[in-house]
Amino acid sequence: MPNEAVIGIGIFCSDPRPGANLWKEMKKRLVHVEETIVPLGVLGGPISLANQDDLPTEFNFLMAQIYFALATFPTAKRILVVSHDCGYYNQIRSRTFTLLDKENDLIKVANFLKERFPELVVTTYFWTNKEAGFKKIS
Repeated sequence: MPNEAVIGIGIFCSDPRPGANLWKEMKKRLVHVEETIVPLGVLGGPISLANQDDLPTEFNFLMAQIYFALATFPTAKRILVVSHDCGYYNQIRSRTFTLLDKENDLIKVANFLKERFPELVVTTYFWTNKEAGFKKIS
């Protein structure tokens, strides 16, 4: 990316199935053509950032990726986080999650990232479906 400044990183679930391909939809609907966002797609996406005690391995992996991306691309000024009605929640067997719980997790993620990286703008969205698109959470 020689002449392009990276303006942010995108954290999302990397599920490639039709209707769940968040990166494709993010690029189409949330990322402006002139923006360069480093994609950090992993199955489960940001779920571990809101459920650190239940998913410590996933949390540590994602945090390492975030720190690496920010160190490699110091021009990043924002973090774009997208979640959806993700099946990865089934990995947390201690409780069940409603759709509202999953949306509220994005508020937890935003608060966590804003505290950890106060110099960055954090925005979160919940993917509903192709027709409705993204619902801005924070």
